[in-house]
Amino acid sequence: MNQAFVAAAVVLGASLAACARERTVAPVQPAPPVYAPAPAPPQADPELSAAQAEMGPLDPRDLGQRVLLAGQKIAFVEKRIIKGGCWDFVNAVYTEAGFVQKQRRVVFQGKRQGPYAKADVLRPGDWIMHVNLEAGRVEHSGIFVKWADRARRVALALDYAGNSRPTPGRLSRHEYSQVFTVLRPKAEK
Repeated sequence: MNQAFVAAAVVLGASLAACARERTVAPVQPAPPVYAPAPAPPQADPELSAAQAEMGPLDPRDLGQRVLLAGQKIAFVEKRIIKGGCWDFVNAVYTEAGFVQKQRRVVFQGKRQGPYAKADVLRPGDWIMHVNLEAGRVEHSGIFVKWADRARRVALALDYAGNSRPTPGRLSRHEYSQVFTVLRPKAEK
């Protein structure tokens, strides 16, 4: 063999050996992690969140609270428009909750002119018919949620604007000093 060729082979071999040593000696660096942004959480509906906060936790095992859950669903989740007025809205909520007409009982029955129900008669989920003192003393139906100010007979109610307006149900405050009818869901026998 040619001496130059042998010398080149020795140099090349030494270089390859050095490269091999460098590769085996040098630690392998892991690739930097790639972080993808987390998907944005679904945005909560502020009206639903506010209604849930104001109404408090509801237990579907309680008949009245089952009515309130159905009302939340219709008014704040589905934002369903009910043809008709306040009575039609409350009737739709009761039906959605599973309380058709034969599953409703009269707890108090007066007349528009009185006598009126006492404050301690009302329970969450009751269908209230009253003289709406905030809107021209008209008859109005709503669903009692809780007392906002019991001493002044101001209640938080789930109701409907009425007059066939294209708006969903809402939470509002009403003076319940002239409640002339109270209906309540009853369990099926």
